Amino acid sequence: MEAALRSAYEIITGRELPFNGLHVNQLGGLQGVKELSFTVTGTLPEWSFLEGVTMELAVAHGLGNARQVMESIKSGKKSYHFVEIMTLSGRLHRRRRTAEAHHEQGAAGAHQRDLQGRRGEEAAQIA
Repeated sequence: MEAALRSAYEIITGRELPFNGLHVNQLGGLQGVKELSFTVTGTLPEWSFLEGVTMELAVAHGLGNARQVMESIKSGKKSYHFVEIMTLSGRLHRRRRTAEAHHEQGAAGAHQRDLQGRRGEEAAQIA
């Protein structure tokens, strides 16, 4: 969701999303339901119909929380412009975090670590 939110905001306003490091911390984490509301201001002329609109977003982690979000929408208690359902297991999320850490450390370093890991796997297969 963060990437879609960053892209939409930049297209609509011509500016980068004004969050620290372009990370939307309010939507982070792996537990429960996270919600974020923000008002669109400073739109480009072709997007002026969105000026002043308060955007409502939600991220639900796990299918139980997804059901909770869907039921709140169905009953009319909540209304969102964008909902993301996350069903990653903890193991897959750890892999994603590891990949992100490698990206932050630089692609060259990550590539070197990947090659070293493959060489170790190849050596184990030969032995």
